[in-house]
Amino acid sequence: MKRWIRAHAVGLTLLLVLSLMVMIFCFSAQPADESDETSGFFVSLILKVIAPNYESLDPDTRSELLLRTSFLVRKTAHLTEYAFLGFALMLHVTALQNKKELRFPKLFAFLAGVFYSVSDEIHQLIVPGRSGEGKDVMLDSVGVLLGVMILSLVLAIRKKRKSP
Repeated sequence: MKRWIRAHAVGLTLLLVLSLMVMIFCFSAQPADESDETSGFFVSLILKVIAPNYESLDPDTRSELLLRTSFLVRKTAHLTEYAFLGFALMLHVTALQNKKELRFPKLFAFLAGVFYSVSDEIHQLIVPGRSGEGKDVMLDSVGVLLGVMILSLVLAIRKKRKSP
């Protein structure tokens, strides 16, 4: 089984990258009201934990807490999904590296993720109620970098443990 996975690592990691890209595309294709509903589910869960007395708060406080929590949930989602994409891209580049020497593999993985983020924000410009935001590209880029660096660190530790 291990040998089969190694023999098919490039294809498997590409499938992972493409799956994550499709997932991100589907989230971005949601109109604003549908997207609000998706994030609203998570916001309500978080509010039950951080503010169990939420319903008894005055309307202004509830509104402010809802806005801040919603903002944090949305931005955390951006960062997280792109961290997973960065991790997967680095995994794919590593699999490619085993077949052929690539120059600057981390940079390649990072730039591929940033390019996808830019295309995702452009895509959102045509979705009803959504907007493409430069600050989201920046946040997504940080996520990609985080994913690339986490896998790079894991691989470096693994390599160090294997060496005598």
